[in-house]
Amino acid sequence: MGRYCTQWRSALLTSATLSITSTPETGMEWLCKALGLTSDTISIRKIFSPDVYGSMKLTIAGADFPKVFDDPKEQIFSGQWLKAVVEQLSCIHGPALVLTASHYETRMVANQLGEVSQPVYIQKAGQALSEIIK
Repeated sequence: MGRYCTQWRSALLTSATLSITSTPETGMEWLCKALGLTSDTISIRKIFSPDVYGSMKLTIAGADFPKVFDDPKEQIFSGQWLKAVVEQLSCIHGPALVLTASHYETRMVANQLGEVSQPVYIQKAGQALSEIIK
């Protein structure tokens, strides 16, 4: 996300699945276009290089993390899970990109964020990322 992540002190919540092909550069072309990134500002391709990859921080829920749903059949998010996600996000220093499985999940997490010290930008269903990131 190159220039955007170094200039913004914010969290971007988006419902997305990042498509990675056998060549990461082509697997990310759609995202670069959606963000309006030109070839001279794209640094995201370097993320896939081992030299740069080590500087990324990924957070993945482990076995001790609360279950996502109180009742998987009902698909209602657990209050404990939402609280744990917000606690993790609150510990992040600097910009963060949060990928969710649905726009509904994005709204649920965003609603739980309440007052955070950084701006939060939320992609709505059908909205282009370029409308949010300018």
